[in-house]
Amino acid sequence: MQENNIRILATGTLDESLIQLAASSGIIIDVLPFIDIIYTDKNILLQATEQGDITNKHIVFTSAHAVQAMSNVLSQYKNLKIHCLSGATLRAVEQCLPTAPVVATAEHASSLARKIISTDTQQVTFCCSDRRRNELPDMLTAHNIQVHEIVAYQTILTPHKIHINYDGLIFFSPSAVRSYLSENTILNEQILFAIGDTTAAAIEQTGNTSVISTSPDKQKMIETIVQHYNIPLLNK
Repeated sequence: MQENNIRILATGTLDESLIQLAASSGIIIDVLPFIDIIYTDKNILLQATEQGDITNKHIVFTSAHAVQAMSNVLSQYKNLKIHCLSGATLRAVEQCLPTAPVVATAEHASSLARKIISTDTQQVTFCCSDRRRNELPDMLTAHNIQVHEIVAYQTILTPHKIHINYDGLIFFSPSAVRSYLSENTILNEQILFAIGDTTAAAIEQTGNTSVISTSPDKQKMIETIVQHYNIPLLNK
């Protein structure tokens, strides 16, 4: 490793191709997930969808994990309308539920909620984590939109004690922020990178600031990091 390489810790999973993309610009990324994802049993999800009577209703996703957890269950339904975040969540919808029309996308949960509110939607099914944030369901409920929640997966914190003074840290979720800080502190010289506004808000609550990805997408996150350090991205 050259001395002038920048070394960053990613607190969530990252494809090898993106690690190599960063390396081509002299940024070394170590990957150590600080959360684990456990999908809800399919039979439980089937029961939840039947109880919620999701036929002809609007389905809301703010996570690619929720899409992947629900794909086998929702694929049997017709006339579903999808509202989801852009980036990885939208790509997961397009891959896992290709026949379901996406009627609204947004980069942030609050923006997605406003788009839903602007329509004549009366009820939605929100497929989410057991640690989901409140902004979207609270905004919808405040505008008399009925929200039926299905917990599609659990987010388990898996903290680690870090003994390397990384130049920067990448966070992909508020849960990862909490997990990291349960065992570590942020150094003054470290640059924090957040995948989106929700994660950035979690970082801000700790008294720190972050550089936010230009889009809630892991490749855009890497590109944002390279741009921050003003390094040419050789293999884009």
